[in-house]
Amino acid sequence: MAIGCSGPGDGSDTVDTSKGTTDSNATDTSTPEQDGTLLISYEFSGLPNGGRRCVDTDFSDLFLNLIFEGDPQPTIAWPCDDSSILVEGLPYGSWKMTLGTTMDTDTATEPYGLSSTFMTHIGSSDVMEPHLILNCYGC
Repeated sequence: MAIGCSGPGDGSDTVDTSKGTTDSNATDTSTPEQDGTLLISYEFSGLPNGGRRCVDTDFSDLFLNLIFEGDPQPTIAWPCDDSSILVEGLPYGSWKMTLGTTMDTDTATEPYGLSSTFMTHIGSSDVMEPHLILNCYGC
C-alpha cells in the first residue's frame, strides 16, 4: 500500500508501508500516477430566445457520457448552472465524450440539448479544457 504525502506537485513522493511483503495486487496493471483531469465548459446553441447559458433555458441537469478506450463509463450528472464540469483521476488514453440535458435522447419527449462527440487523448497530468456546445433539439 502506498500513501501519498505530497502537496502541490507531481505526486511522486510516496511512503511504502509494505516492506517485506509480496504484492497481493500483482495483476493490477494500472499506473497510479496516471491521473488526467477534464474541466469542461459548455454553452447552448439554437435556443429560440438566442440564449447560450443555462439561466436562459429550462434545463436543470446535465449528463456527461464518457467512453475510455471504447468502454463506456458511468454517466456523470451535473447541475445545469453554467459552472464547468470537473472530472479528475482519469487514466491516460483515448476519451470520447458527449454532454446532454437528458439521459436518453432516443426516448426524449421534451426539447433537449446535446453536444457533438468530442474526442481527446489524455497523456499527461495537465488539465484538458474542452468547450462543448449543446445544440437544442425540439426547441
